[in-house]
Amino acid sequence: MAGERHVVSLEDPCRDLNQAFQVGCHLQAMTGLLTYLRLRLREAFSVDVRSLACFRIALGAVLVGNLLSRSEFLTALYTDQGILPRAIWGDFRETPAAWSVHLIADTPALVMLFLGVQLALGVGICVGWRTRLCCGLSWLLLISLHHRNPLVVTGGDVLLGMFLFWGMLLPLDRHWAVGGRIPSGEARRTRQLSLASVGLITQIVVMYFISGLTKCNPAWFRGDAIGMILQYDMLVRPWGATLQQFQSLSRVLTYGTLALELVGPWLLLATAWRYRLRWAAWFAFALFHVGIALTMDVKWYSYVSLAGLLVLVPTPIWQSLRIRTRCLKELPVNEIRLVGAGRQTLAAVGLTLMLLYNGAYMLSGRAPVWLENATSFVTWNQRWSMFAVPRRINERHVMFAELADGDIVDVLRQGAPIPADSARSLSAKLPDRLWNQLCVYLNFPANAPFRDLAAHYRMRTWNEQHIEAERIQLLEYRIIDIESANQDNPTGTTLYSLQIDPFSEGEMVAGVPEGEWTFRHPNGNISSQGTFVAGQKQGRWRSFYPDGQPESDGLFLNDQPHGAWRYWDDNGTITEARYAYGKPIAADATSLDPQQP
Repeated sequence: MAGERHVVSLEDPCRDLNQAFQVGCHLQAMTGLLTYLRLRLREAFSVDVRSLACFRIALGAVLVGNLLSRSEFLTALYTDQGILPRAIWGDFRETPAAWSVHLIADTPALVMLFLGVQLALGVGICVGWRTRLCCGLSWLLLISLHHRNPLVVTGGDVLLGMFLFWGMLLPLDRHWAVGGRIPSGEARRTRQLSLASVGLITQIVVMYFISGLTKCNPAWFRGDAIGMILQYDMLVRPWGATLQQFQSLSRVLTYGTLALELVGPWLLLATAWRYRLRWAAWFAFALFHVGIALTMDVKWYSYVSLAGLLVLVPTPIWQSLRIRTRCLKELPVNEIRLVGAGRQTLAAVGLTLMLLYNGAYMLSGRAPVWLENATSFVTWNQRWSMFAVPRRINERHVMFAELADGDIVDVLRQGAPIPADSARSLSAKLPDRLWNQLCVYLNFPANAPFRDLAAHYRMRTWNEQHIEAERIQLLEYRIIDIESANQDNPTGTTLYSLQIDPFSEGEMVAGVPEGEWTFRHPNGNISSQGTFVAGQKQGRWRSFYPDGQPESDGLFLNDQPHGAWRYWDDNGTITEARYAYGKPIAADATSLDPQQP
């Protein structure tokens, strides 16, 4: 209206300015936080090149030691004269994706040649000669060796292969290497950051954390786990046996192990306070593995893990030691980049497969078939569940052999007589180093198919080394739980039983035949073959004449012929018959060509 006065308020623009200022502050704070996190992540996943050099030396030394330990049993593990001949290898490989160039070796000499090449590559890694090439070839040959006999592959072996893969993609030869060189310009750094360094550190963190998650069960929560593990005679060392006497200390170690594996991996990524948290976690894990190695025989797991921990030695430690090498300057961490798309792609694929497999294993207990095949191809099928659920079972492996002269001895204990008092008198440690190791592997349910092969191998080698009067006529392989042995049950509970003689072979369960059985003529040809269920013949059974020609073929039900049967005579005549619960109900004879099956 005319003459009306308009009053302009200063509150609205001030409010707008205040809101804009607050938004700007929030954005600045978010930007600052993201920048801080980015810097911390870069520091967490970068590695000092001197730590990489120590990792390289330790990795090469562990690889050489691992191969030398296998060389002692080369014939038994990797030749046709051993446990797993090439002719049946395909039936025992983990997945169809498994492969092995070692299969071309048909003599122990060729297997030794392969091993010699691997040893030379391991020495090359140790001294830093053509490190990428040596790591790559060592990785491939180690995969091949593991696939040749999966029975003797442990978690430490899988971890060793993973470290060789990541080592192939990292600059391990910048220091203390005979073939080392420090690139000029931008690449001359104290620390390196790449997809490969991210993958290697993530592998270590994932291994420990998943191992801790699998231990989240009553045995560990009660504090009983370490005490139970130290009662496992086949793996415990003398210091571990001594530790059994201190139950309170075992309880403290149980809770300490669980806490370390759940919290420690994340502290390994900590960079605050000049890496003091990382150093504390590093020292705790190092003591952890030294303690395991002193008290338990877990093969190469502790030594491989200690080599991996060297990657995480932080730069301030090297600075405090005043270790400087030629032409090395303290410069910022590299950007994430790799020399060549090939290595970048390999690092990305390796990191993805590792995370997918471990995630699937934790969520469902198994990986999809395609992922299992992909990881098995390069032996990345990782299962970090050692001692997750301590068992109240303490096994003893025995092979009762009836010899031609009538004696009954235990051929796993150099022909010692069978103890009559109790299974507890049997020693867990065997005098033969090969069988001492094999029996540990054969305990695992996943390796049950190899038990038959191992028993046949033991019978064959025993007979080759003894005169005719001392050769095995009948062999019974048992795995006994001595924890169940008592006054009423002195022999303990039989967990597994397998009976083998020159004329029959099959598994015994609770003292009766179970599963597939094969019977043979004195000339070695099969006489009959079929399935037992609870000691009774069930399903299809076939019999053969000594010359290998068919004699009969039909079905059993509860140990009685049931259904259609066919019989062959020497002239090739086939008689067809039908049975109902063992009683014949029809028959018909027809003359056929003797060569017709």
